[in-house]
Amino acid sequence: MLPRGSCLVRLALVTATTAVLGCVSDPAPSSPVDGGTPGTGGAGSGNGSGGVGNNSGSGGSGTGSVMGSGSGGNGTGSAPGSGGAGSGGNVGTVVPLIPARVRRLTNAEYEASVRALFGTSMTISATFPPDARQGVFARGGYTLNDAQRVDPVLAKQLADAAVAIVAEARQNGRLASMAPCTNSATGGEACATTFIQTFGAKAYRRPLTPAEVTAFLVPYRAGATGGTYNDGVDMIVRAALQSSGFLYITEIGDGTAAANANVTLTPYESASVLSYILT
Repeated sequence: MLPRGSCLVRLALVTATTAVLGCVSDPAPSSPVDGGTPGTGGAGSGNGSGGVGNNSGSGGSGTGSVMGSGSGGNGTGSAPGSGGAGSGGNVGTVVPLIPARVRRLTNAEYEASVRALFGTSMTISATFPPDARQGVFARGGYTLNDAQRVDPVLAKQLADAAVAIVAEARQNGRLASMAPCTNSATGGEACATTFIQTFGAKAYRRPLTPAEVTAFLVPYRAGATGGTYNDGVDMIVRAALQSSGFLYITEIGDGTAAANANVTLTPYESASVLSYILT
């Protein structure tokens, strides 16, 4: 028979999973801290005192804590750090595309054009009014043609310049070599048509359309009728140098772009823009 009040009797009164009554609890290990050492478990509180009574009495119950308390040591360690983010350069200003446009030749561009066509040494544009610098994209250059209209005064100056250029080119033989014709008496118009196509493509900076070729035969006939083949050719040149196809540069593409869409220049327009930039 077991003695009353012993630990084994008290252990029978409760389940093994709750608490050991009246006994000192075993120390519980603390969870180790990552990188440190395990802590020491704490001791439970004191034993309960036995109750007084007869043989059938029950002993008093003590109180205690199953779980010990303790603190683990602090661990030290290092984890991989993340690299700092680099800073980019300054973002440049976004400049909108230059709008599609039609602009008149500047005085310098006019000089370069007639010099390329006829090799003239005259400074023709000296009598022209100064160029207008305008437009948000101008930056000292010449872009939009709002102020580059041909008024009556400039129209007369352009006509006088064309007469002077033709007279010089006829005198030095340049026009004779540009528009030869072996049988001008009967085949003058055929020769004139060939000249219109070759010279017109250079003056307009693109091939002429059939309608434009036909239109240039009008001044030819006006000069050749009652005159000579050479007179008709001279009238062709004078008309070309005063026409919009020569005086104006187009940067509008082939006309197939939708409204407000970006415009792709034609190959001839691109070549014209580049040629005037480089000359």
